[in-house]
Amino acid sequence: IGCTDTVTMPVTVEVYKSPQLSIAAPDSSCIYSTVDFKGAEINNVNLLSWHWDFGNGSTVSSQNSSASYKAAAIFNVMLSAIDGHGCVDSVLRKINVIALPVVNAGNDTIICSRDIITLHPSGAAVYNWSTNSSLSCTDCANPSAHPPFSTTYYLKGTDVFGCVALDTLQVEVKQSVRLSVQKLDSLCVGKSIQLNASGAESYQWLPAESLSNLNVPNPVASPPVTTTYTLVGSNYTGCAADTALVTLKVFPLPQFNIVDTAVSVNLGTSYKMNTTGSPDIVRWLWVPPVSLSCNNCPSPVLQTIGDIVYKATASTAVGCTTSDYITVHTLCNGLNLFIPNTFSPNNDGNNDWFFPRGKGEFNVRSFSVFNKLGQLVYQKNNLSVNNERDGWNGNYYGKPAPTDVYFYSIEIICSNAHTFTMKGDISLIR
Repeated sequence: IGCTDTVTMPVTVEVYKSPQLSIAAPDSSCIYSTVDFKGAEINNVNLLSWHWDFGNGSTVSSQNSSASYKAAAIFNVMLSAIDGHGCVDSVLRKINVIALPVVNAGNDTIICSRDIITLHPSGAAVYNWSTNSSLSCTDCANPSAHPPFSTTYYLKGTDVFGCVALDTLQVEVKQSVRLSVQKLDSLCVGKSIQLNASGAESYQWLPAESLSNLNVPNPVASPPVTTTYTLVGSNYTGCAADTALVTLKVFPLPQFNIVDTAVSVNLGTSYKMNTTGSPDIVRWLWVPPVSLSCNNCPSPVLQTIGDIVYKATASTAVGCTTSDYITVHTLCNGLNLFIPNTFSPNNDGNNDWFFPRGKGEFNVRSFSVFNKLGQLVYQKNNLSVNNERDGWNGNYYGKPAPTDVYFYSIEIICSNAHTFTMKGDISLIR
């Protein structure tokens, strides 16, 4: 036991050159930038396929490709390839992804139209401003800015790694104040008028007395005497303000009075409206104008027609007015009615009829005549006064009534709807 034997046979083993890969790429890149990756094989073998793993969750099957990164970190990039003989190689490359600089163009600001400011950005090594004629330079860190109107400035900031970030700066320009004030020159004492101004953002009126609001462009003014108001208008604290003056001349009201505030006047009679007034009165107006001798005079004469209230307004040359009132109560009591005590119906054309007479607007509802025995010898309804043909001609049942004393009853309706009855006696003479 322990026997051995050896035999030698020729065997051919073919050995292939393995692929050797390399990656051409930058050592670092900025976040969100596109990074180009190139793969190479240095052993001159024919490769069938390539495969990239960029370390950010994306893969590509090509020799050259690109990728971008959304986070700042060190990423492992792996390239692998396989040749026609199944030989495989892989290579690893690290890339440092750098965060973008925190570029700040500066705080938004408000300036006056004549101001010049210097911009103070931060967060970058190199600054470039978008072209703007109101900047003293665009490739400098701290340009001077003199914008004629509200302007937005655009800034590109680059750090030492070449990473770029953008920011903007808003400069609001407050223009010079140019107040415009409505010119109002006069009003009557006790009246109000609204002031109107424009051209500013804030307003301050003085003096405070007699103004509804000191900080609005259109306060209501009620000055008791002639007053000059000063208005200061501004657009922004520190900017030059503008000043305007408004003078309101206050005129007095006329002194005007109707002597009697209430009167009672018999129907059909006249009454003169007595008034007093100051010498500055140039116009009068009475309303309603009915039954007046004039409605544009100081003391019209009234012809009474019924109960009525008159308003009289006196005006000065500048339009200031004062009004007063008078109540007229019209009396309908028989004093304006005339009833004769005798008549002679003998057809001589003189006092042949017995009928009611009077002044003013009234009607007779009923007119009755009785003899001494109480017998009705004449009656008529709804007749007018001052019309003899509506009266009694002295006949009874078509024959002349005897000479005697007769009694009458007359029911009167006045224009103010008041009614009354008049009774008396009449002597018939033949």
